[in-house]
Amino acid sequence: MMQTLTKEQFISKISDIERVCLVSIHDGKVYLRADIEKGGDNGLRIEMMDFEMNTSYGFYEANSLCRSNYSGGISFIEYSSYVEAEHRAINDFLDLNPHSALLYCDDNELYELTDKYPADTDLYVAVN
Repeated sequence: MMQTLTKEQFISKISDIERVCLVSIHDGKVYLRADIEKGGDNGLRIEMMDFEMNTSYGFYEANSLCRSNYSGGISFIEYSSYVEAEHRAINDFLDLNPHSALLYCDDNELYELTDKYPADTDLYVAVN
């Protein structure tokens, strides 16, 4: 069910902010580059990293597992208020790499990215 979307379609498909990520494909591997997390002092924050994901898991579990395998290495964009975070987080997140493809996927489609997209590709993914 993997679909390429426009920015507006991508935003409309987001049902859980924590199921959106920016990934990179390099040398047949998928790397988690950024996501949005509920947390921090003001509700939402953008977290940026460079962690290899285990593609034998779905997106959600691979995201959690790869983050637990690394100590440190995460930088943040945080906001001064919850209202500001709600207003800006999605667009700031999508501005991290504005020329990347925008995908809507089922959770179990992580392993397909390396087959469907060439090396050195960055992709935004909203997971169903």
